[in-house]
Amino acid sequence: MSKTLVLQPLPGIGDMIWHLPHIAAIAAQTPAGTVSLAAKPSSHADQILADAAHIVDILWLEPHHTHGPLGFWRLARHLRPYDFTEAWILHGSPRYAAAAATAGIPLRRGFGLGWQRPWLTHHAGLAAADRRMLSDRKAAQLIPRHGGTLDPTPRFRPAADERAWAGREIGAMDGRHVVLGIGASQKFKQWGIANFAATIAALQQDHGAWVHVLAGAAEKEMADSLVAGAPHPERLRVHLKQSMGRCAALALAGDLFVGNDSGMLNLAAAAGARVVGLFGGSPPLDIYPDLIAVTPPDGHVTYQVDRMDDITVAQVLAVVERAWRQPVSFSRRDEMA
Repeated sequence: MSKTLVLQPLPGIGDMIWHLPHIAAIAAQTPAGTVSLAAKPSSHADQILADAAHIVDILWLEPHHTHGPLGFWRLARHLRPYDFTEAWILHGSPRYAAAAATAGIPLRRGFGLGWQRPWLTHHAGLAAADRRMLSDRKAAQLIPRHGGTLDPTPRFRPAADERAWAGREIGAMDGRHVVLGIGASQKFKQWGIANFAATIAALQQDHGAWVHVLAGAAEKEMADSLVAGAPHPERLRVHLKQSMGRCAALALAGDLFVGNDSGMLNLAAAAGARVVGLFGGSPPLDIYPDLIAVTPPDGHVTYQVDRMDDITVAQVLAVVERAWRQPVSFSRRDEMA
């Protein structure tokens, strides 16, 4: 058990990926080079950080720790037996800072905006205008302020057995391999079955490509429909409910990953795969050097405003062909220019 606790309570896979550099930077400042992490099960932190030497253990934040007026008290009771001496709170809510204080953790570092500040012993010095910044951007200011150094680019390396599995899945089949991430946590990030089906048809008919579909339980029906409608179903593989490491390894082993703004996209990009991301309801990510962002043709994207259908199949295919022809790093501005 590390004496330093990092609280990263955002629920998504992408949220956890975004904060990997920050968690590692905090661990590097501790005497033992390790931290304990408090996170929500939906983040899949246990899989993402399974081989991370700087993570001693993971404490799950269950709904009763975070919901209701007594949530902070229940969380404090959950934390108290561990005798942490320091807590880093990578979230703006006062709930987690109050819980850390009530648990008797003497050093408490956080963003320090609004009602969170009185519960902290150290804060990031952010101004009220910084409230709308994303959590990882706030954390990027907090860590250097307290002596740490940070490379903000998330990196995730699948384990050797996961890379070997991906090699077996792809290595025996000649031709180009495109991995599709069809899932999305919100409707305004979902490109839709018709667009993915048309993309698969073009990839198979015009390029003879193998297509690999990454799908969770929620996307099984969609994946089955894509197989049924594919012109060459024998060249389409559905990888259902695979581990985080296997998903990242498959994206890395393929020639290209194409997908919605999702946890799978973040995994693929952090693993170092060449990624084409579809951003019609959320701003393009700018933290991955090899991510090619595709937006509606006019480039206008507003969070939660669904313009995914404005991204055309022809537009995506043109970007795919461009990526195949030019083996260099792309940035978000390349596609938005």
